[in-house]
Parts: sequence; C-alpha cells; structure tokens
Amino acid sequence: MGDFNAYAREDPVRALESAGYVNLARLFDPGSASYQFSGGLGSLDHAFANAKALRLVTSASVWDINGDESVAFQYSRRNYNIVDFYAPDPFASSDHDPVVVVLDTGPRGRR
Repeated sequence: MGDFNAYAREDPVRALESAGYVNLARLFDPGSASYQFSGGLGSLDHAFANAKALRLVTSASVWDINGDESVAFQYSRRNYNIVDFYAPDPFASSDHDPVVVVLDTGPRGRR
C-alpha cells in the first residue's frame, strides 16, 4: 500500500498484478482516482493484496481528502499567500488521496 508513483497501466503496477496481486481500489472502488494534475485524474496510490490477504479485505476506496483541494490549502503551499489557510486536519495534507482498506481479521477472514 502506498504512493507507487505509477499509474495502473505502468510497469510497476502491471508487474505486481502479473505476480497475482489484486489492486484493491480498482476492485472495490472502480473509477476512483487518487491524484489530479492539470485537470487530469488518475491513481498513483495503490493497495494490493495476494489471495490470502484478499480474504481479509471487506472494502477499499480512495478517501477524497487531498487531490481535489485547492492548492491554497495544501501543506506544500503554506505561507505562499497573504492569508495562511493551513488547518491541522487531514484535508490537503498531501497532494494525493489515500487508499483506505477495511479488514475483517476474524479467525480467517471471509471465505
């Protein structure tokens, strides 16, 4: 799980999927995007699971808290404006949206 800095059709992601790992956001939240650049949407952030780990996953989705925020609110633009819009909350804490994965850690997960 993390910022792979690679889109779904790029080699790093394709290599993981070829090795049998499932892209959880694509499976549970198709059409989601974790990054916005110059008006284009895509996902650079991914969470993968192998077959055994996938049994534990009940859902996964992109948490839209960063990518759509104005650059004025982003941590990296702090003090670029006359008004400091920074707030100590999770919004605009990055320029990417995180992938949130929910697990059922019962005896052996879902069957």
